[in-house]
Amino acid sequence: MIEHLFPDEAQLIEALAGQIGRRLKQGVEARGQASLVAAGGSTPRRLYDALSQIDCAWDKVWVTPSDERWVATDDHHSNQNMLHHRLFKGAAAKARFAPLKTDDATPLEAEASIDARIAAMPRPFDVVCLGMGSDGHFASLFPFNAALERGLDAGAAANVVAVDVAGAEGGAARLSLTLSALLDARWICVLIRGDQKLGVSRGAAQADALRMPIQALIAQDRVPMDVHSA
Repeated sequence: MIEHLFPDEAQLIEALAGQIGRRLKQGVEARGQASLVAAGGSTPRRLYDALSQIDCAWDKVWVTPSDERWVATDDHHSNQNMLHHRLFKGAAAKARFAPLKTDDATPLEAEASIDARIAAMPRPFDVVCLGMGSDGHFASLFPFNAALERGLDAGAAANVVAVDVAGAEGGAARLSLTLSALLDARWICVLIRGDQKLGVSRGAAQADALRMPIQALIAQDRVPMDVHSA
């Protein structure tokens, strides 16, 4: 894991958007298509504003969220909704989107169809962009959650896992990419803000992954991973 520390968010966003854009362009040039796993939540919104301005063959880029709340796609808690407003505009509106939300009543009912959808994306993913909570969760893989052991199985065939996170902001029912799927990548970047989260990421290496899931990402040596912090 390599840390990249920035004095302010603006410099972080400029650098990270440029890095992601270069990797997507390289993927298109080398393989005819590229893929991006996009973190949800509020932290990466300005990153996606900047990324949408990157000159790229967006019609050859596939995008999927790292996780999704089981809410209507026009709900303000929906990651799909956030991506449509912040990333899919201008030239980036041509990007190909693989949503994690379906019309099924629960994420558990949608696992099989979404698993196939993610399996059909260009793999390995060119870029996996993730956030991290102050409790050490990433995507929707939360500490001590009933779905966590399945979600953190690095050798699992499953691309997604249904998750129920009681009391979580924006809704308890969610669908998350698994660690196994996220590690099928050429590069992982973790975007964090503030000294508290930076301290969490630094301390996670000595933690147990069931208590602090980000440890499973930090401990792996299959995929290059950078932490970008401001």
